[in-house]
Amino acid sequence: MERSLMARSVICGLMMLGCTTVTPVDAYEFTPNDMLATSQLAHDYWVDNGFYNSQYTPNTNWIYGAYHIGEFEYAKLTGNGKAWDNTLNWARTFSYEPHGSCATTNADHQAAGQVFFELAPMVNEPAGTLDCLKQSISTVVDSTYTRYWSWADTLYMAPAVWPLMADTLSSQTDKNAVYESLYTQFSSAYNSLWNEEYDLWARDSRYVYPNNPSPDGSPMFWSRGNGWVFGGIARLLDRLPENAPHYDVYRTNFVKMATALKNSQQADGFWGADLLEPHHIDAPESSGTTFFVYGMAIGVRLGILDRDTFMPVIKKGWLALANTAFQDSGRLGWAQGVAHEPYMSYARASSSQPYTVGSYLAAASEIYHLLADSNVALNKPVTCSKEPQPTQAPCENAVDGSVSGYNRWASDEMPAWIEIDLGELTRLSAFRGTFFFDRDYQYTVDVKVDAGSQYETVIDKRDNTDGRPSLLAFPNNTVGRYVRINIQDATSYHGRWATVREVEVFGKPANLESIALNQAVNCSDEPQPQYHCGKAVDGRTGSQDRWSAMTFPQSIEVDLGNLHTLNGYALSALHDRQYNYRIETKPTQSSPYQTVVEKTAGDGTGRHQSLPPIVAQYARLTVTGIADNSTNWVSLREWDLYGRDYTPALIQPASFQCSAEPQPQYGCENLFDGSTASGDRWSAEGLASVVVDFGSTRALRSYTLHTYQNRNYAYKLEALNASGQYERVDERSITTTEPGTNQILPSAISTSKIRLSVTDIPDHLFQWTGLTELSLYE
Repeated sequence: MERSLMARSVICGLMMLGCTTVTPVDAYEFTPNDMLATSQLAHDYWVDNGFYNSQYTPNTNWIYGAYHIGEFEYAKLTGNGKAWDNTLNWARTFSYEPHGSCATTNADHQAAGQVFFELAPMVNEPAGTLDCLKQSISTVVDSTYTRYWSWADTLYMAPAVWPLMADTLSSQTDKNAVYESLYTQFSSAYNSLWNEEYDLWARDSRYVYPNNPSPDGSPMFWSRGNGWVFGGIARLLDRLPENAPHYDVYRTNFVKMATALKNSQQADGFWGADLLEPHHIDAPESSGTTFFVYGMAIGVRLGILDRDTFMPVIKKGWLALANTAFQDSGRLGWAQGVAHEPYMSYARASSSQPYTVGSYLAAASEIYHLLADSNVALNKPVTCSKEPQPTQAPCENAVDGSVSGYNRWASDEMPAWIEIDLGELTRLSAFRGTFFFDRDYQYTVDVKVDAGSQYETVIDKRDNTDGRPSLLAFPNNTVGRYVRINIQDATSYHGRWATVREVEVFGKPANLESIALNQAVNCSDEPQPQYHCGKAVDGRTGSQDRWSAMTFPQSIEVDLGNLHTLNGYALSALHDRQYNYRIETKPTQSSPYQTVVEKTAGDGTGRHQSLPPIVAQYARLTVTGIADNSTNWVSLREWDLYGRDYTPALIQPASFQCSAEPQPQYGCENLFDGSTASGDRWSAEGLASVVVDFGSTRALRSYTLHTYQNRNYAYKLEALNASGQYERVDERSITTTEPGTNQILPSAISTSKIRLSVTDIPDHLFQWTGLTELSLYE
């Protein structure tokens, strides 16, 4: 048995301000935001890019059963319409039947039942829909044969189906027969494959020690094989009543496995394909790792596993998956192919499998439950753009916790907005809008830290086509007190009303922390060592905790370490002095500084002041004088900068046109398919160009160009200006080109079209243009 979005683009397609570097080192954090973000990234990549139905032929066997188990968990958590539709269409296409026949006893064929038993009643399928599936389970229950589950994988495929089957039966006698069948088949597998010394499972009888040992002589314990078992028992315990016969047997085995797995986790967070001898395969392996963090997360939620002991293991494993296995495109790589032992179908960086995507979706959904925040918008003060029905549909109805009947806020025109005052600064993790009759409104979610600040769009759904309520992630480190939902239009609804049943904002109270805190600084002068410039970013505001320098102008520069979206600052001066100053920012060290603030008699009290959202890594404050000419000293107690990590959003082209496409198999579409594989390229003879139409004006902040075999072409990137002319944005020579590197532009370029032209090809190369991927980001 058994095409690019940025890896950090949590909400790429959801948010306007977007997603960061091409190499996602430490890109993701262990937060509710990133559980949702990576899940959508992984899911949509798999479905949107055709991998769902091209890598294998869809059916109800184990590969698609395992995938849809995870997709179904993701759909239940988030309400994501695409996931719901994909799973429902799969179930109906195959009539909720196991693979093969209604009489199949093969556990691989029955895995789909874990979805079918739960899904059918949720969508009110007709009576009898599950009869074929029930017949398959009953065939095993009624049989005296005890070896149906004779390889480890079966313990993920079948056991969790048994309690779901029992739930459909009214007779306790019939239920008990199902429970006893479960125990019989499990016990048979246990007696044959369980290793009491190592608390792990052999994959099948061929690997029961001393048969087929690992290269150093240890028993061979296959990572994914044990992952199937561990994830399967976790799912069984989550569905089996605690008073069901033999519950403690399954629980005991699960706890023993959990401890053994905790002890075999590697330093990088992964588990090796060979659990005892991982050093023979020098590569990560994600398929086993997803199952292990999934099972542990269920165990912690159920109280079976100790949270303090296992949450660090889960966190370490999940961070390894998110920051190593995820690729720029959203492809979840490093998955071992179909196999039955560690030393076959080796995992590669690009290798992805439906069962691993499924187990990742299940794992991230389960971890989300452990980290989830509360709805901080519930019954909070609200204001709205219009309230034409103040008694029937006031704006407070949108935060009252009710989505029933006609309980709603309604405005008789669009655009329409509703603003929620959360009462305090809040670290925001997720948003969900429930709209009247699931109308496909197009909207943004905007955030600001106080009443005087400028709103920043952090979730952009202006291209929304699905009105069903879905849980959407805020970018990491989104902090605010005010949240505004701005409904601008709708896709298929052509009425004039903006009608909202409920707005939910999830998060928890947070302090506004300066992102400049203790970062690297340099200054124009520091004549008094005890008042060095590091004191301006040390978090302390005492009179002795200051940077001082004499005469004007004086400047201080801070390196924030990586790109951030800045949205505010505060300046605390000695004696609250009202200095004249300017603030400049730039995204890279080689970029020119751009002035973003110029103040005369600026506020030196340390009060928060807003900035228009701007992407930068470096910021410079230059004090040019003082309003009352009372001193010629610059004395700053603290300079705070506020914002969040910059997470660039991929701009999906509305259309594109290449100068030539002489080879249909290497057509222009390959430039935008998310894949950097050599076979997924655009090729044209000689120097060639491509024009990308965004469909609307967008703010281009960075781009990445992948070339065939990393060839060093010279090229120029141009943007269409307001006069209809192309202006150069960036230009690279053969010696300065950097294939595959995210190129940050000195400042955002507002444009609706981009033209990339290859201008030179090295003499030693074939005189062809070969590009594998062009990614453009806000």
